[in-house]
Amino acid sequence: MKPMYILVPGAWHQAEHFSDLEKELQKAGFSTRTVQPGCVSAVPASDSFQPDVYATKEVLIEQLSTATDVILCMHSYGGFYGTEASGLTQELAAILIKLAGEE
Repeated sequence: MKPMYILVPGAWHQAEHFSDLEKELQKAGFSTRTVQPGCVSAVPASDSFQPDVYATKEVLIEQLSTATDVILCMHSYGGFYGTEASGLTQELAAILIKLAGEE
């Protein structure tokens, strides 16, 4: 089974900006998901990147809990919050331990 590409947009980008890339990856047989960042174009502006971290974690946890391998493809600012989200949090660690059968 091929891994899923999780696309993590940079600043001033929305999920729809990656639709052409998603189509090409899907043509090649990959599944894709694009994170919709919460801070980008938020009104009022956010004083933290945590909404983007949480949006990314949500997608990661959903995919990892189905035993799907993932590749994070992070663009620009997306590298900041994507890296923060992909840190080994308690939720992600619990999923990985469960998948490894080490409960």
